[in-house]
Amino acid sequence: MTRVLRVLGVGNPILTDDGVGWEIVEEIRRLRPALDAVTVCAGAMGVFDYIVDCERVVLIDSIKSGTVAPGTVLRLSLEDLTPSLDQPTSHGMDIASACRIGEALGYRMPRQISIYALEIADNTTIGEGCTPAVAARIPDVAKEIIAEEAL
Repeated sequence: MTRVLRVLGVGNPILTDDGVGWEIVEEIRRLRPALDAVTVCAGAMGVFDYIVDCERVVLIDSIKSGTVAPGTVLRLSLEDLTPSLDQPTSHGMDIASACRIGEALGYRMPRQISIYALEIADNTTIGEGCTPAVAARIPDVAKEIIAEEAL
């Protein structure tokens, strides 16, 4: 079954800020309940199952680059990512590599993937809920994504 649009929040909701993708998607669901919006705690190959047969995907995740302040939104595309099967990542494989593998295997992959990565402060402390600086940004980031993506 082909889906026109899927909003996908990625992260681990019990590792403080790593769950921010889930939190933003929950806010988007509250504001736009009719959207196909789901959350997943999985690496890129786990995310693969949620994006196959979608025309368009809006993927929301955390990032810890250390180059910008926590709460800063980075908008990325697959072209911004360097696919690498041996890239060190907690996800096991990056999403660009998973998409290329899917295409090579003949799966119907999204025509458009927008990636929103929110800079975080802490993704190692076990605990539900984001740090204050990140949590404060969730409502505004959800609204920004809705506006930018015309959701």
